[in-house]
Formats: sequence, C-alpha cells, structure tokens
Amino acid sequence: EDGADLDSAIQAVATDPAPGTLTGELEWIDVAFAQPTVAQIVDALRGRPEDAARETAGHLGTLPPTALAVTLEAVRRARKLPDLRATLAQEYGLVLWFGTTQPDLVEGIRAQLVDKDRSPRWNPAPGQELPADLLDQAYGFTPPTPLWG
Repeated sequence: EDGADLDSAIQAVATDPAPGTLTGELEWIDVAFAQPTVAQIVDALRGRPEDAARETAGHLGTLPPTALAVTLEAVRRARKLPDLRATLAQEYGLVLWFGTTQPDLVEGIRAQLVDKDRSPRWNPAPGQELPADLLDQAYGFTPPTPLWG
C-alpha cells in the first residue's frame, strides 16, 4: 500500500538508458539555442561547421515564425515555473491563443492535409518581422475556460 512493492518491481527491471543520439551534438546545440531570439539561433546554427547544425537552421526556416518565437519563450518561461500544473496551464493558454487567434494552424493543416502542397504560407513569412507585441499577446491571453476548473 505504501508503494514499496511497486518500487521493488521497478528496480528489478530497471536499466540505465543507452547514450542518446544527440550526446555528441550538445556543444553546438547549447551554444546556438542559448541565443536570445529565433533569428539569432538560426544565425548561430548557420555559422557552425557541423552539418546537423546547418540542417537544423534550414528546418527552422520552414516553420512558422510566430510559433517558433512563442515556443522559445514558452520553454524559457517553463524553466522558471514552480511545477507541472503551472506549466500545463501555460501550455493550455498558448494552445488556445494560437488556435483561436493565429492563422498559421489552419494554414499548416491546409498545406499538409488539404491541398497537400507542403508549401505553407506563414503569416508573417519567415524573414519578416514579427509584431513587437507578439509575446505580450500570447502570454496576456486568458482562456475562456480555465484549465483547472
């Protein structure tokens, strides 16, 4: 009843995981993703000698700039949140903000599933400036129904 049997059962079959595939890539990942903005991250990745870093920069250039900026901020804010409950509440608010106020979700679905042209037209497009108040909009959004009723 106190969980000791469960702990014993888990310990009996537990193993140490093998090293991850990114273990050897941590240096360039840490340096690049420590940059303050998505644009600076992409620039740092492009400036690296590793093929994987440059491939990552290319991939980031295909993703919606709004989602990238808001996600980067979400990860950074989540590190400072007190617990999983607060983190889930943040994610819930961001998902509702993005899904109800931003055109990129519908555009991504159109490009992947409807027209299948795989050519989303993000708004704003990669390389264009994001609204100065974008993060204020995203994090100032109050969901109509709270996650924790």
